[in-house]
Amino acid sequence: MLVGAAILSAAEWAKVKSHQEMIIIAVLLIICMFIIRMIWRFYQHKKWISYLKNKYDNDMLVVDAIVDRQFWTGQTSEQLIDSIGRPIVIDRKILKTRTKEIWKYYKIRKDQYALKITLEDGYVVGWDDKG
Repeated sequence: MLVGAAILSAAEWAKVKSHQEMIIIAVLLIICMFIIRMIWRFYQHKKWISYLKNKYDNDMLVVDAIVDRQFWTGQTSEQLIDSIGRPIVIDRKILKTRTKEIWKYYKIRKDQYALKITLEDGYVVGWDDKG
């Protein structure tokens, strides 16, 4: 810096120093925003887990599976929505004694989906995962 000060006039040096300070402030602001975002995400995640614990009577097997975005045979439609979200398309067939639905996720092309989950009377009975 002393070499720079000797070469540059005082006015030029003030401009350079001011520019450097602005860059440092901008970098610090970006770091602060990143930290705040991480804290917010952590808070939201803990809030979501608390909501799931309350909703599923502290059944940690169900809560952990939902947090891990898993689906399983016997899972309810509500648990499935909590786990991987609402499907893009639902094909529904109402039969004499039961209702059969195919929930479709992750559209590949027209009428093609990477994941199809079959539910009967609101419970997962199988799936076809092409992903």
